Amino acid sequence: YLSQDYKTIKSKFKKDSAIQFCQYSPHLGIIPIEISDIFPAAHHETARIDFDPRDYTAFGEGLMQFLGNNKFTEIHYDSSDKFLRHFMKMVPAGTKKFKIKK
Repeated sequence: YLSQDYKTIKSKFKKDSAIQFCQYSPHLGIIPIEISDIFPAAHHETARIDFDPRDYTAFGEGLMQFLGNNKFTEIHYDSSDKFLRHFMKMVPAGTKKFKIKK
């Protein structure tokens, strides 16, 4: 939430109070921005390498549970992120998907 990327993305939405901003880690799953600065998310570091999404089935399960529990009507995601793009295929029908380009 302190990064320039977050500020840039947030500025694209007029009613940002109605939006759940999240980040993710292939190892930790979906992390709502409000808790991104607490353990373990804030203390987890990993090398920035390409992750094969097929090796992270638990991430996909967690993402689907998060989406199912929250009943989002739309999702905006970074279309250049190959890992996340793979899991967007699993998003429940009826949920609109929008690509964000940085």
